[in-house]
Amino acid sequence: MSDSPVPILGQINLVVRDVRVATDFYRLLGLPVEAAAHPDWAAHHATAILPNGTRLELDSVPFAQQWNPGLRGRALGSVGGVIFFHAASREEVDRVFERMTRAGHRAHKAPEDAFWGARYAIVEDPDGNAVGIMSEIDPSKRRTPPPPPAANGGNATADPTAVRVALWRALHVQVDPPPHVFVDEVGLRLAAPEEGWRNRPDMNQEFTRPFRASIVARARFVEDLVVEQVGQGVRQYVILGAGLDTFALRRPEIASRMCVFEIDKPGSQAWKRQRLMDLGFAVPDCLRLVPVDFEAGASWWESLTAAGFDASQPAVVASTGVSMYLTREAIEATLRQVAALAPGSTLAMTFLLPIELADPEVRPGLEMAAKGARASGTPFISFLTPTEMLDLARQAGFKEVRHLSAESLADRYFAGRTDGLRPPSNSEELLVATA
Repeated sequence: MSDSPVPILGQINLVVRDVRVATDFYRLLGLPVEAAAHPDWAAHHATAILPNGTRLELDSVPFAQQWNPGLRGRALGSVGGVIFFHAASREEVDRVFERMTRAGHRAHKAPEDAFWGARYAIVEDPDGNAVGIMSEIDPSKRRTPPPPPAANGGNATADPTAVRVALWRALHVQVDPPPHVFVDEVGLRLAAPEEGWRNRPDMNQEFTRPFRASIVARARFVEDLVVEQVGQGVRQYVILGAGLDTFALRRPEIASRMCVFEIDKPGSQAWKRQRLMDLGFAVPDCLRLVPVDFEAGASWWESLTAAGFDASQPAVVASTGVSMYLTREAIEATLRQVAALAPGSTLAMTFLLPIELADPEVRPGLEMAAKGARASGTPFISFLTPTEMLDLARQAGFKEVRHLSAESLADRYFAGRTDGLRPPSNSEELLVATA
C-alpha cells in the first residue's frame, strides 16, 4: 500500500450547453449555485460550494474547450458516470426526486432502497449528465446483493414492468380462489423477488385486483388463440416485448409443435437467458430469444428473420402491454409489418384507452401507473379508442379486424365468480387482426 496521502475530491467541473439552464437545474436540486460575477462570464461559468467544501463548477462548451482541449469532438453526457449528492434522509430522496421529475427532468431511476442500505434515485440534467440523490447508509437495511451481471450480458437486467406483470400472474394463483384464469408461477421463479414481495405497494391485493385480472385475462386469451392456431396448422409464434413470458416452459406440449420467437431488448434477453441457466432450465429447441436494440434503431423484423422466422409461412403475433409506450407512428409501422405476413397470420395487440374514459374506480390506479411510468423514463405515449385502433389496422392492410373489449373477456373468463375479480371496463382492450 502506498504511503502517499489519499487524494481529496475538491472540485467537479461539468461541461454544459447552457450555463443558465444548468444553473436552474442544480438550484432546483438544492445547490447554492452562483453565476460568475463578471457579466461577460455569466453565460460561461457558475459555481456551487457544497457544505463539505467540494466545488461544483458549470462551464460552457467554448470555455471548457479552452482549458481542456481533450473535450473537443466529445459528446456531452457521454461518459456514463453518475454524480451523487447526499440527501439528509431517505424521505428527502423521494421529495427531491418528485420535485425534479415534476419539473420535467428525465428520470433514470425512481427512488429505491439499495441492497447496500442506502435509498437513492437518479435524474438527468439538461446536458445528459446522470445526477444521483442518495441517503446515508442504514446498516439495518442492508440485504443480500443480487447475482452479478451475466458475463456476456453487460447491462443485463430485467425490465421492472415485466417483473411486475410476472408477479401479478403469480399473485393471481396465490391469493385469488380457483378456478384460476391463468396459471403461471414459473415467472415468479425467474423474477426471484425479495422476501415479502407481496407486501410491496404495487402488490396490494385489493388495489391491484382489477389490474391483475386484466393481466391474466389478456394472457389467457392470447394463449387460447395460439392453441387454436396450432390446431389450424400455424407453426410460428412471435411475442413482441416478451418480458418474462414463460409459454415455452409451461406449455411444452404446444410449444414443441411451433417455433416461438421472443423479441425484447438485449439486456432483458441476456438477463432472462442467465436466469434460465441459473434455475436449471435448458432453453428449449423451440424457443428463440431474439435481442433487438430498439434505442439504436434496430429493426425487429430484420432480427426476427435472422433468427429463422419463415416469412412465407403464417404466424401468430402477440403484442400485449406494449403499444402505450410507442408513438402512433411506431404502432402504425408494426401493424403494417404484421399485415404483410403470410395470409392467415393473426395479430393480438392490446391498447390503452384514454384514461378519462376508464371506470372511475380504476382511474386513480391508471393515473398512478402513468405517473410511475413517466418517472421511470418510459412514459405512456399512445392512448387509442377502439375506433381509432380498428381504423389503423384497416389502413395497415389487415383483411379482418375486430375489437375485443375487456367486458367480453370478463364474460368469457370470469363469469360466475363471486370474489369480485374482473378486468375493468374501458381500460386496456384488444385488437385481433388477420392478414
